[in-house]
Amino acid sequence: MREENIAPDAPIPSAQHLFNLHAPRWIKAGQSIEIEGTIITDGMFYLGEIPRNSTTSLKDFGPELINLALDIAPLGQFTMRQTGNNPSYQDLAPSGRRAYLHWLSQGRRHTDADPGFAMIFFYGLERRVLTTPRPLDAESIAEWSLIAQELKGLAAVYGHRSLSLKGGISRLLEWMRDYRLATDPEIAEKYLRKFLVPEDLPEEERPQKWMEIWENIQKIYPHPRAKRTEIPWRLRLALGLMSQNALPLSPPMALAWLHYHPESTLRTPAARCPKEFDQLFMTCFAEEFPQWMRLIKSRFPLKKTYSPTSYGMQFYPKLFEEFHEIPDIAPLKNALNKLEEIALNVCDQLDLYSRALSKEPENAEGIDLLILLPFPLWPSLMQEKIKNLAERIAQEGTDCASFKDFFEQINPNPQTNASLPKRLSLRQINVLLENLKTLEIGVEPTPNKNAVDLSEKYGFFHYSFKANETQETLPTEIRFLLALGTGLATSDNHGLNAQRKRFLHDQLLNPNLLPETPSPLQAQQAKAHLLYLHTLSAAKIFNLIKKKLPSLNLTPVQKVAYLNMLIKQAKLLGMVSIGAMKFLEKLYKLFDHDPASLPSDVSRGHIDLPGTFKNETSEEKGLNLDHGKIAEKREATKKITGILDTIFNPEEETTSPPEPLSPQTSACPKSENNKTVPETPTEETKDSSFPLAELDSAHQKMAQKLLEKSEWERAEIEQIAENLDLMAEGALETINDAAFDVYDEPFIEGEDPFEINPEMLEILAEFIPH
Repeated sequence: MREENIAPDAPIPSAQHLFNLHAPRWIKAGQSIEIEGTIITDGMFYLGEIPRNSTTSLKDFGPELINLALDIAPLGQFTMRQTGNNPSYQDLAPSGRRAYLHWLSQGRRHTDADPGFAMIFFYGLERRVLTTPRPLDAESIAEWSLIAQELKGLAAVYGHRSLSLKGGISRLLEWMRDYRLATDPEIAEKYLRKFLVPEDLPEEERPQKWMEIWENIQKIYPHPRAKRTEIPWRLRLALGLMSQNALPLSPPMALAWLHYHPESTLRTPAARCPKEFDQLFMTCFAEEFPQWMRLIKSRFPLKKTYSPTSYGMQFYPKLFEEFHEIPDIAPLKNALNKLEEIALNVCDQLDLYSRALSKEPENAEGIDLLILLPFPLWPSLMQEKIKNLAERIAQEGTDCASFKDFFEQINPNPQTNASLPKRLSLRQINVLLENLKTLEIGVEPTPNKNAVDLSEKYGFFHYSFKANETQETLPTEIRFLLALGTGLATSDNHGLNAQRKRFLHDQLLNPNLLPETPSPLQAQQAKAHLLYLHTLSAAKIFNLIKKKLPSLNLTPVQKVAYLNMLIKQAKLLGMVSIGAMKFLEKLYKLFDHDPASLPSDVSRGHIDLPGTFKNETSEEKGLNLDHGKIAEKREATKKITGILDTIFNPEEETTSPPEPLSPQTSACPKSENNKTVPETPTEETKDSSFPLAELDSAHQKMAQKLLEKSEWERAEIEQIAENLDLMAEGALETINDAAFDVYDEPFIEGEDPFEINPEMLEILAEFIPH
């Protein structure tokens, strides 16, 4: 076929004079031609003459071909409906063909034109794009640009009237863009830059950049969690280009691969709290792969498949492109498995927050839910507040507060988010403890109840936890020693004043003098545990001592050594008072020691250590004692006795101890021969049916009076005690001791106002005066 160059001022040639009509020909953009009297100046269509009985294959022409062998009427109106489904030039009536020629000439953007004409025209543009020789030369690239502009114009005018046309144009434009992305290095580099994190970006700015990239990916491909049959092609192209150029897989691209891969499976937290999952996944991925993941080159090349809209192109052999230089990463299973392992770990970390969110979806910003998130996901203001708190604890070493106080200090929205539950589950508190470890904060004692009361106080301490280092429970021996010293110090009306706190800190926390040498973590725990004990009453501390004693298996000699320690502490601190004597008397009974000897032991300042303990029953029965075990026990006793003597030896005190009270000036009455004897309370009639049977009549009456309401002011309690000839503090302690002995619960709590334990109110309801 011979081409002719037409001069600009030459007359427009007719179709019959330009071409070999038996070979269909593409009329280029801007090329003018006359067809049966209609002049078309914009080109971009196929023209030819194929006889009706021609055996030419459909791949040579289709519904888009203007076949000059068909009749054309002299008149035709393109605003009238001329086409049906699957429109074709050859199926048009002669008047319809004339109308189509008029549309090509002057109606391509006419809003009232038959949209079927735009579909026939689109078929021709589609054939031209798919049959353009590869690779594209400069002329073909320019022509594709003109075709793309024409397609966009058609979509703007006719897209809302024909969804099939709109969809076909969208697919063809996407295919053209994707082909150019994969074959033009400059375009590919510019496209890939959207998904790369600059190497010189400061580390603290990287998470924000990751989120920006991830948001851009979602704009390109919305609904990342929707089920798909394959990874979106343009995302596969970006991953393939990264593999081709040996670039590491950045966190947002790893997240995109995970979400868009059709075979990836994610648990409920990923769908219920997507923003938190995405952010935490990228953080965990960066921790797992500090230099990020390097993708191996797949042996499979990247392919692009196209499904033509025109039925005339269905049998065209080349409906896909292979880009041999770009690997397809979709078949790589090992990399996906690693990403799913990270995702599983992330879902585990978000599990509690996800479950809580399902129960309280409107409380997503509540402080009780926010603490369930890993620390990197906390609101910035909340992170700032807790870091300030951590710095203060680091400076002071320890602090004592309840979790309620703690939450109020870090609450990011104290005005709109002030409500807190009374209790949190142990799993929820453990999540918080793990977050605090990252900030070098530990909590003592470690919460172990299934439901943790937020009003209970704990000791917070500073410690730099090592990787995978866990906080174990403080050894029982250390906790027992701290409880003994603190219990005695809080047993009288003076309580824990500054002098006593300093004494307990200097003596009980001396690492060289503790029952066993503590680790650095245990040393910090002991300080915090002592601070925690400062918040408890003597009755509660005694209950703790009572619980710990059986597990220690103390020998009689060791028990005496502990009692001697407390007697020395009482004399050093000037605590030979009624409260102290009561506390020591209870310990005498707990340690199976005769409380009648307490006044004389205090007077002498110690208890004589027993020598050889004689087991009369064993001797009577002729049993043999294991002297090896006895020697071993004696050796352990010598060790603890030496330690306790070192702690409480007055001669080694660096500061002048307070003047101890002598047994003669103590509160115990004297006999006629000037010997101190224990005070014997006057027997009074008491109610034997009252559950706290250990109480005398006066204390029973006070307990029953207190049951009348759940809350009391200090002045009211002092008045009740005065009416019964009792000391308020001592009476409350006695009642609490009796309640602990029977129910393992305090009778009354608080300071001012005092609160009656609700469980006691329920148990003793029948004894409430009416």
